Amino acid sequence: MSLNELRDKVGEINKKNGFHEASFNLGEKLMLINTELAECLEADRIGHHSDIVAYENRLKELDESLNPNLVEPGSPEEMTTRREHFKAAFKKHIKEGVEAEIIDALIRVFDLCYIMKVDMDTLFELITKDNSLR
Repeated sequence: MSLNELRDKVGEINKKNGFHEASFNLGEKLMLINTELAECLEADRIGHHSDIVAYENRLKELDESLNPNLVEPGSPEEMTTRREHFKAAFKKHIKEGVEAEIIDALIRVFDLCYIMKVDMDTLFELITKDNSLR
């Protein structure tokens, strides 16, 4: 997936969820990015890291605990239960870890680029080329 495709995916999700309703304020958007990076630093200070393997193991364990005799496969109840399993495993092993906070900052950068209609693919190529020529 290209940077522009990721930008659009993030932007559309945020727009759908109402995060683009207020008037645009560049300073506020930049400070929100900075806040995510500050949360990353705090997570590092306390040694909290996102653990994808532990997350996947816990999610698998929770999902395998679903009894097909009690919860019909494919039912709305099963989908709700799986969503709750995701939330529980995510909160315990991913959320607020150093790595998750870095991604939160990236998501805010992508959303800002969506709002500003930044051609991320072209600028990324040009800037990395310029950096390589230093």
